[in-house]
Amino acid sequence: MKVAVIGGGISGLSAAYYLMKKGYNLSIFEKENRFGGTIVTERMDEFLIEGGPDCFLKEKEWGIKLVKELGMEGELIGTNEASKTTYVLWRGELHEIPEGFFLLLPTKIFPFLKSSLFSLTGKLRAGLEIFIPPRKSEADESLADFVSRRLGREVLEKIVEPLVAGVHAGDPQKMSLKATFPGFIEIEKTCGGLLRWAMKRKKDKWSSPFVTLKNGLGSLTEKLVDVMKGKVAFFKGKTVDRVRRTNSKWEILYNGGSEVFDKVVLATPSFISGYIMREFPVSKFLKEIPYVSTATISMGFYEKGIEIPEGYGFVVPAIELKRITAVTFSSNKFSYRAREGFKLIRCFVGGYRNQELVGLPDEKMIKMCLQELSPVIRIKEHPLITRIFRWIKGMPQYHVGHTSLVEEIEKMLPEGIYLTGNAYYGIGIPDCIRRGAEIAEKIF
Repeated sequence: MKVAVIGGGISGLSAAYYLMKKGYNLSIFEKENRFGGTIVTERMDEFLIEGGPDCFLKEKEWGIKLVKELGMEGELIGTNEASKTTYVLWRGELHEIPEGFFLLLPTKIFPFLKSSLFSLTGKLRAGLEIFIPPRKSEADESLADFVSRRLGREVLEKIVEPLVAGVHAGDPQKMSLKATFPGFIEIEKTCGGLLRWAMKRKKDKWSSPFVTLKNGLGSLTEKLVDVMKGKVAFFKGKTVDRVRRTNSKWEILYNGGSEVFDKVVLATPSFISGYIMREFPVSKFLKEIPYVSTATISMGFYEKGIEIPEGYGFVVPAIELKRITAVTFSSNKFSYRAREGFKLIRCFVGGYRNQELVGLPDEKMIKMCLQELSPVIRIKEHPLITRIFRWIKGMPQYHVGHTSLVEEIEKMLPEGIYLTGNAYYGIGIPDCIRRGAEIAEKIF
C-alpha cells in the first residue's frame, strides 16, 4: 500500500515514522527545504537557539516514549532546579508566581496568601472557590469564564491570561475549556472544586513538568528523518496544490508532477489542508479553525552585559499594555543554551494581542524588545547576536466549540484521507506525536 504524508513537521514525521514501522510504502512532501516545521534549533557562536518550542510536557507520555524509542533518552534534560522561579510583570515590577501553581491553578495555600502579586480582595475571592458548587451544564465554556467563575478576575488577569498568551498565544475569553484544559472539567466534577482537589493532592517535592533535549528539539526531528532514510521517500521543496480522487485512489498534484496513492495523511495547518481539499465540502470547515501569528526574538549577551534575575523568565498580562507577551531567560531555564560567561534570553511577540508587530523589520523588532526590557532588567551592552523567527499563522486557536467543529470535520473527511497536526487534538509536541501514532493504527 502506498501512503503519502503531506507536511514534514513533527506531526507528519511522527505519522510517517509509525507508518514506516508497519511496513508501508511511504512518501513525505514538504514545501520548505528543511523538515521540522516550527521545531528549529540553530547554533550561533556561543548560543543554542530554539526558533519555536523549546520544551514539552513530560507528563504526556508520547513525547518521552518516542525519544526513548529513538535511543535519545540520554539527551533528555529538565529545567534547572536551582533557577525555578517564574515571574509576572505587574505595574512595572517582577512578582514571583506563587510556589505551587500547577496548570494555572494554586495548589499551595500559604505561598498564594503571601504573594505580593494579589490584593487582599483577590486572595479572599480565590479562597471562596471552595464554596462554589460545580457547574451543572455540559456545554463548552471559555477558559476565562471558568477561571473567573471559580477563582475570580485577579487570578485570570494576573496568572491565567499571561500564561496562556505566552504558551498558546490565545485569548482566554475565546479559548475552549473542553479542548484546551479538559482536566479542569473533570476536577470540578469529581472533587467539587479546584481548591478541594489541591488539598487532596500528594505534596510531592516540586518538579518542573517540562523537559527538552541537550542539543535542542531540532535533534528530535533530525533523528526522525535519519532513521527513516532509505525506507521513506522524502520530497523537499514540493508544494502540494491539491488532492483529487482517481477511482478508488488519491492523486497528489504538486509543483513538478503528480503521483497516485492509496491513502493520504494531511499534516499541514488546517487552512492549508482546506485549500488542498478545496474540491470537497470538508474544506469549508477546515478553514474555520482560526490561527494567529507569533515571533520569537533571541538575544545573546556577554554575562557582564546584562543582569537578569534567577528564574525562567516572566509573562506579561494584557492589562500592562506592553508589546511583548513573555520573556524566557533561556540560559537560566535550560543547561547548554549558552556557554559559560554568556547569557541568552528570548522575547515573544504577537499572538491574539498584537499580531501586527510580527511584521516589523528586524532592526525595529530588536529595538522594540530592548525598549520593553530595559525598565525591567538591566541591559548594559547591546546584544552580541540576535535571531528572529516569524511564524505567520503558525498557532491554531481552540475557540469555544472547537471539539464539535473537529468532530464535524472528521465525519466529513472522504475515505482514505486522514488529518494530523496541532489544529485538532492538542498543540503540544506529545499531542502531535500521539496523533501520528493513532493515524498509523487507523490506516493499519
